[in-house]
Amino acid sequence: MVMYAKIRRMYYREHLSINEIQRRTSLSRNTIKKWLKAPNDSAVKYQRAKKPGKLTLFESRLLLALEADARRPKKDRRTALMLFKEILSEGYTGGYSIVCDFIREWRNQGSQSKSVYVPLRFTLGEAFQFDWSEEWLVIGGIHRKVLAAHTKLCASRAFMLSGYPSQSHEMLFEAHTRAFTAFGGVSRRGIYDNMKTAVDKVSKGNGRIVNTRFFAMTAHYLFDPDFCNVASGWEKGVVEKNVQDMRRRLWNEAKQQQFSSFDDLNRWLETRCRALWSEIQHPDYAGITLADALEQEQLYLMPMPAPFDGYIEVLARVSSTCLVALQRNRYSVPCRLANQMVAVHQYADRIEIVHNNAIAACHTRLLDSDQVSYDWQHYIPVIEKKPGALRNGAPFAELPVPLLQLQTALRRRERQQADRIMAKVLSLVPTHELEAVLVAVELVLESGVPSAEHVSNVLARLKHTDVPASVETTLKLNEEPQADTARYDRLNKQEVPHVCILAQFKALKLYGMASSYAELRQQSTPDVADSFNFADTLLNQLLQAETTERNLRSIRYQTQAARFPVQRHLQGFDFSQSKVDQQLIYQLATMEFTAAAQNLVLVGGTGTGKNAPRHRHRHFRHTASQ
Repeated sequence: MVMYAKIRRMYYREHLSINEIQRRTSLSRNTIKKWLKAPNDSAVKYQRAKKPGKLTLFESRLLLALEADARRPKKDRRTALMLFKEILSEGYTGGYSIVCDFIREWRNQGSQSKSVYVPLRFTLGEAFQFDWSEEWLVIGGIHRKVLAAHTKLCASRAFMLSGYPSQSHEMLFEAHTRAFTAFGGVSRRGIYDNMKTAVDKVSKGNGRIVNTRFFAMTAHYLFDPDFCNVASGWEKGVVEKNVQDMRRRLWNEAKQQQFSSFDDLNRWLETRCRALWSEIQHPDYAGITLADALEQEQLYLMPMPAPFDGYIEVLARVSSTCLVALQRNRYSVPCRLANQMVAVHQYADRIEIVHNNAIAACHTRLLDSDQVSYDWQHYIPVIEKKPGALRNGAPFAELPVPLLQLQTALRRRERQQADRIMAKVLSLVPTHELEAVLVAVELVLESGVPSAEHVSNVLARLKHTDVPASVETTLKLNEEPQADTARYDRLNKQEVPHVCILAQFKALKLYGMASSYAELRQQSTPDVADSFNFADTLLNQLLQAETTERNLRSIRYQTQAARFPVQRHLQGFDFSQSKVDQQLIYQLATMEFTAAAQNLVLVGGTGTGKNAPRHRHRHFRHTASQ
């Protein structure tokens, strides 16, 4: 600047020529002419020739990366730090600030004139902002797209995140419920963009046709919805910045983990959000964390009401296989609703099937397509009529472990009747509850003789019955009971009612003999009554003997099948550890009871069992002698 003033004085005040000024200053004629023509108030600037620097070799690499990022969504663009690390790996030895200056200059050249905005300030409890973002995480062992719901209070800047497989209404409603529960209240106003789940149609100006279901949610929580102008995300800049900040503070950490379900993810997100409240400082107030600001804002929030029942209802018809189709998935319902219309309530985490204003079935919501969710208890009435469906029935592949063990044991022991017995056991579930049936089945499996009757018997013993209260009374009977010993004399006549004989025939499944006996009784006359009474006595003894024989065979079969540790010889047997009568056992072993044997004449036709006592006596004598 000093040389510039000197040249002007030499030319205008001393009236020296340009050649003379060149000789005295050693400046070129062109420089002198340019300075003399320059305005008086302009400063002289020297422009140095641009020399190659450390970044020169990598400028083309950065330009290609910046041009590629310009075509990508904003959330997928690389930051200056990421580009700096990339060229470092390629041999760059310069600093980070030079890279930032280059990127800033390139972006300023391609950007238009920046818009002007007005800073906003919200009072405590006034408003919250809501927005969605898209992330990718490993959930259930699969790399899935996660739609993250961001809810942020405008005053305290407290935020809450939750993840869902889609942006449908039921997901939106649950996200609000989670956020309001975490904040401890509801703001008076909610700020949204024009998402389809909230706005059915955008009218001129600020006119909006709000979705009916979304409006019901706002009416339940008592806040006013406020919608931004179209494509004006800066009008809810608080939550927009939160989307960017959470990618750096939270989602990078989440990508390093694996979650079993969306519920597991949401629990982790809530824990991390609460931890960040205590770590992040409030941007407007120094020395105050978001947790401290939220504690102050909670005093101005509206109280949290009961959670909004945010479901979406769809009508569907139940198929003949007791399944309801919903979003390329199928869910089972009780078989009594087959081929009927039902209402399907879709929640974020479950599916409820409703019929006649009552919940008929409930399933965990399936995430993927072409899946089926079975509840085997819905098909119990079907297998009672069609037990063969147990062999390859898809719903019964998910039976509890004790029932599967029982089914295996039955198929090993009772090949022909296994399915029918298993169907009888499963039919006990609706009346005795599944937990009680599982306990009974485990006890039956320990005994080694599984059967439907055994399970039913164990259930009856497990059933708790209250002991009746003892009542003390001093009431006296008007007529005291009299002892009648004469009624015992009727027993000496040894008359057996024919009804008892018919019942014994049927119990032994001798239906033909029962029919013949009934016809003979109808054709009898009073003069032969004594003969029939004598025959009934003999017949009753025969039937009782046959019943006893069958019971013994059944017990013998079950004993052999159970493989009990039976002691077969008296030598070495410890009677002190047993409840049997030692004297009676030795009497049977020495065959002393055969000295009092008597002859017995049995009369009857073929098939009446008259030889059974003789064979049984022979077998008993042989066994006792051993």
